[in-house]
Amino acid sequence: MNNKDNTKSGNSQDNPTHSNEVKSNHFPLEVFPPEIIEIFKVVNESMNFPIEYLGSSLIAVASVAIGNSIRVKVKETWLEHCSIYMVLIGRSGINKTHPLNFLSKPLEALDKQEEKKFNKLEAQYLTNLEMSSSEKKKNNIESPIEQPSQIHYILKDSTPESIRENLMINPRGILYYKDELVAWIKDFNRYSNGSEEEMWLSFWNGIYEKSTRVGRKAISIHNPFISVVGTTQKKKLKGLIDSSRSVNGFIDRLLFSFPENLQKSYLSKLEVSASMQTAYENIINKLISLKYHEELGSEIVNFNEDSYKDFEEFYNKNADIINDVSISEEIKSMYSKFDNHFIRLSLIIQMLYWATNNGNMAVIEKRSTEAAFKLCNYYINEGLKVRDYLNISTFDNNINEKTIAKYLNKEKKFSVRQIAEILQKSKSSISNYLNQN
Repeated sequence: MNNKDNTKSGNSQDNPTHSNEVKSNHFPLEVFPPEIIEIFKVVNESMNFPIEYLGSSLIAVASVAIGNSIRVKVKETWLEHCSIYMVLIGRSGINKTHPLNFLSKPLEALDKQEEKKFNKLEAQYLTNLEMSSSEKKKNNIESPIEQPSQIHYILKDSTPESIRENLMINPRGILYYKDELVAWIKDFNRYSNGSEEEMWLSFWNGIYEKSTRVGRKAISIHNPFISVVGTTQKKKLKGLIDSSRSVNGFIDRLLFSFPENLQKSYLSKLEVSASMQTAYENIINKLISLKYHEELGSEIVNFNEDSYKDFEEFYNKNADIINDVSISEEIKSMYSKFDNHFIRLSLIIQMLYWATNNGNMAVIEKRSTEAAFKLCNYYINEGLKVRDYLNISTFDNNINEKTIAKYLNKEKKFSVRQIAEILQKSKSSISNYLNQN
């Protein structure tokens, strides 16, 4: 196969129209099962969908396909679900939204099926309401007649109350999809006074939610599962942040895909075959086939010995970063959520291998934690890029440049050139810092 990258990078030294490999701006495509890699290469070639947006969109969609059906047991009192809040960043016209639309089709198909079921039940409900008492008795219709509810797998523009109600109806899990995600952030508290952001924080943590309003039945959600995915442009990123969101850690729960220098590609003459589309849909539908009964709870999977060692290594390295006095509090806060991200990404990758008949659904294997390492590194770097754009300092301003340079060189293995770029100093100045005692 000619793995041409139709989404061209401005950093490439090659002629983009004649590239013979898929360039994904360092997104670790290899973490996915071979079947998915093959699908993505074809879609990249034929539809010009950037690999980084395909990979990040799949992670969000797969998280919902798994939903509450499975959780990872880290400790007796630590069970982790795989909810993901994903932000795709890029300028207009470079195919941010289309990969998301393509990959969410299996969930849209479920919504259409549920809509047909609901319409049929609602028609019967209205018919039954019009019956007399004798007709209801004759037809064995019990009173009061229960009004049907429609199950949704995707929500696009809903009030906080509607989201809670939909999570009660579909406790397995929902994808909240915003084509312009900054609007979602800016709309916080449009319908309520200060509580919506806290609601989303609780959802990410999978914490019990209860909402009571005068004159309405209380809404209780014991294991809320909702993933969020959406797009925005670089110039709108400032709208994602304000002081309160930095303090409560909201931004730290977001995973960013922020490829730069992508260019709009020429129209490809290639097509994605119907069999290729079906192959993808079968993978997601197999995940969706996993049952979830709220009263029985989620199926529990464990790390095996090797994969737990990987998690332990990641967790401890993360602890070293968080304890480092030279790192700013804002950056430490970001790293603190990656313990959760690591587990969630491990579960998603493990289940994708299972859905392609390449893996075990009863245990997290080492292959999946190795993939989580790579994905976390990718999303950490993307997160740092966003914070750099937003002028969120990586290092404590009270720490001198020599200390920072030595830390980056010794602990992070950065080169003199890389450190010079970060600190905006000459390479000779950095070399002097590193040679000093």
